[in-house]
Amino acid sequence: MNTYKLLLLLSFLLTLGSCDPVHSIKLENKTKDKIDLFYNHSGDIEITSPLEIKTVEIKGEKWNKLTLDSNQYIYIGQIIANYTPEPTDLTIEKLIVVFGSDTIYLRGKNAIYSTLYRADKLDWRLTIKK
Repeated sequence: MNTYKLLLLLSFLLTLGSCDPVHSIKLENKTKDKIDLFYNHSGDIEITSPLEIKTVEIKGEKWNKLTLDSNQYIYIGQIIANYTPEPTDLTIEKLIVVFGSDTIYLRGKNAIYSTLYRADKLDWRLTIKK
């Protein structure tokens, strides 16, 4: 009986130790206006509210387009807790952000990765603001 309890306890502890929490990388709109996002992706992005995703063609290339209102966000990648993200953690390959008369074009995961910052201990973001 004691051996069974010991094995059960060890199994439980191993299960807890192998479960690193996963956190999402956020792209957020902190402007006072709507912004348009055009993106190509290699994986799923997580939409946090009901947003309409359209497919548009720009210079012969298909892009997804969505509009974020002020203070809305989407998740563009995932990272295991306590690790610094890498470009491969992102699900977006290319990103165009249009707000007002300004446009940001980030081509490739390394370019998008270079805009991330650590907002909190386990919170990595790309923030669009004026």
